[in-house]
Amino acid sequence: MMFAIVGVSLFAYEITKVIAGDKEFWNAVVIIPILSMSIFFVNMKEVTVYGLHIAKKTRIIGIIVFCATIISFGLNMLLIPVWGITGSAIATLLSHSSIGLHAITFHRKYSTSPMKSEK
Repeated sequence: MMFAIVGVSLFAYEITKVIAGDKEFWNAVVIIPILSMSIFFVNMKEVTVYGLHIAKKTRIIGIIVFCATIISFGLNMLLIPVWGITGSAIATLLSHSSIGLHAITFHRKYSTSPMKSEK
């Protein structure tokens, strides 16, 4: 997954030129690495929530997603007027990273999988 994120981020300008032939869209190259990293955190969440499903702690998943939605909304309200589309991409990255990191935290707390860190 990280190889794909790095690859898309490195060749974002070329990919954008091929997909969006119009020069008007070439400025979107700035947000591609940010959104690519956001996808990494979404996939991290997808992997870790299975442990919460097995432990029958699905309510936690809803709470995590609800809190991330509030974070996303608040950050979008703050960052879009200042930075425009880049602010929205940053808000998305931060809300998705909060989902991924909280999912890992609760997975380690409630799951019996070997992903737990030993102390």
